[in-house]
Amino acid sequence: MEDAENISNTAAEERRYPLRERRPPPPYWTANVCLTDPLTLDEALGSPQHDDWKLALQEEVSSLSEQDVFDVVDRTPEMKTLPCKWVFKVKYDQDGNIQRFKARLVAKGFKQVAGIDFGETFAPVAKLLRLLKPWSLGGRIP
Repeated sequence: MEDAENISNTAAEERRYPLRERRPPPPYWTANVCLTDPLTLDEALGSPQHDDWKLALQEEVSSLSEQDVFDVVDRTPEMKTLPCKWVFKVKYDQDGNIQRFKARLVAKGFKQVAGIDFGETFAPVAKLLRLLKPWSLGGRIP
């Protein structure tokens, strides 16, 4: 009988969890507010954050012009234009705070017809054969 009492006393003396101080979770009213991403240009410019969205639009247009993505040309009647759309996204950091407002101009390429609107497509992809060929020659380039 004494052995049973000793076992129960030693079990009660041992702690199952560490002795570190436990903090309560933060109150719910300190949670960050998540903004909804606007779907159209009018929604973005009509929102309370319209200044931030305008800055994001200017950054995207300047980035596209710096990289020579497009050429401005006069439109003739036989030309078909490719429609585009603005895509807006609010970026957050790991704490849930707003890091930046991001705007991207996206071309609706699904409206193009192969052979009529474009002839070839290009993708910068490295082929495995090109990487292995110099090694197969013993590192020598002929």
